[in-house]
Order: sequence, then structure tokens, then C-alpha cells
Amino acid sequence: DFRPAGLYYYDDGPMRRVFVVNAAGPAVEVYDVLENGDLRHLESFRERRLTSPNDVVAVGPRSFYVSNDVEAGRDTPVGMLQFLTRAPAGKIFYFDGVSFRVAADGLRFANGLALTDDGAALYAAETSGYALRRYARDAGTGALTLDKTAPMPAAPDNINIAFDGSLWIGAHPKPLALGAVTFGAASVSPSAVIRFNPGASDATYTEIFTDDGRKISAASVAALDRGRLIIGSLLDDKYLICEFQRR
Repeated sequence: DFRPAGLYYYDDGPMRRVFVVNAAGPAVEVYDVLENGDLRHLESFRERRLTSPNDVVAVGPRSFYVSNDVEAGRDTPVGMLQFLTRAPAGKIFYFDGVSFRVAADGLRFANGLALTDDGAALYAAETSGYALRRYARDAGTGALTLDKTAPMPAAPDNINIAFDGSLWIGAHPKPLALGAVTFGAASVSPSAVIRFNPGASDATYTEIFTDDGRKISAASVAALDRGRLIIGSLLDDKYLICEFQRR
């Protein structure tokens, strides 16, 4: 079975690879990117503790961090309870090319990951905790040290880092509405996009976009592209492309 979730494009010059979370595995799949753009499967990485992988960032040709959102698995009754009760059951695993180890734990639904350009810090979305975590990263050992936790106005999902170092985060103002859509009790789930500026003295956030779910339902990711904001969805089979208003 193959059910893709998070993915990461790794490019060190001569080598290009795509790392994909396979939620059905559960596993992390690694592909070579060929000259014509096709993908060739290389390896599948599994670990008994990797029960519910969510997102991945690569730091080498065979090394990566992967978030495990809840220990029991997000699709299990216990996993759903861990999400609803905001249990600190999420982890971040580090695979060093040989073996897995826990790099961080105690996250309340570990979701999207993002690595700074210099590789010195890793950001993690704590969805049911309505928070963003920043970890200082030791490039030599892969060890993570919690540096800061910033509250969010909505439940954060995936993270993208823009050219100026700001973080753009797809988020869910009412995460329980996701369940309502799944069980047919609602047709849409509200969406938000948050811009977080870690360089500011007070590390401020701004809600750039909010919607009741009719324009796009359950926004899960946002990224800048040539002055436009592109928003992806957990539920809709489309992207929303937004132009910034001039003031």
C-alpha cells in the first residue's frame, strides 16, 4: 500500500532525491530524481516505533528527521483520543543512515517539519497544542534541543520557510471540524494561513488569510511563489492562489 503524506526534495548538486512519508507503510520512501525528472525508488525505511509518520525533512542522502504524530497511530481510536485530549504522544525521529533514534518527544500531535537554510534549527508544528516548536540542531550528531515554543492562533499543520526566513504555515482554526467533515456532519472545515517571523524581537505571528472553508477547506500548507500565496488543502482537490493586496 502507498498513501503519501509529507515529502521533501533534497538537492546537494550532483544528487537529487525525494523523501516521501508513506502513511500506509508506515515508512519513509526514498527516490532518486533522474535527469528526465522521473523518480526511481531506492529504499524504504521502517521502524517499529514509527507508527504514524507525518512529515519528513532530509539532511543527507540517507539521513532525515520524521515526525510521528501520535504513538498509537492517528487512525486508531486511541490515537484519536490522544489528539482530542492533547496528549504529549508525538515524537520526532532521526535516522542517521544506519538506525533510528528519538530526537524529540512530548509533542502534542507532531506534524509539519521545516529546516532552516543553514541547518542549525528545525521547526515542528504541534497541531493539537496550537504551538510551533523550534529546536537547535547539532549537525554532527543530529541531536535536537528545544529552544523555543511559540503559541499559534490556530492548529498548525505544514510549514514552509520563505527566502526572508519567515515561516508560512497552513492551519486549522477549528480542527474538530475536520472530524465533522469526515463523518458527514459538515461539508467544509475553516482554513487559516499564519506568517511567523522568528527574526522579530518578540517573534510575532500574523494571520495572513482566514476562510470559513468555502474558498478552500482545511488549509494544510502555504507557500510563496513570485509574489503570490499558494494554499493547499487537506480536503479539497485544488490549490488556492492568492494575490497580495497593495496598501
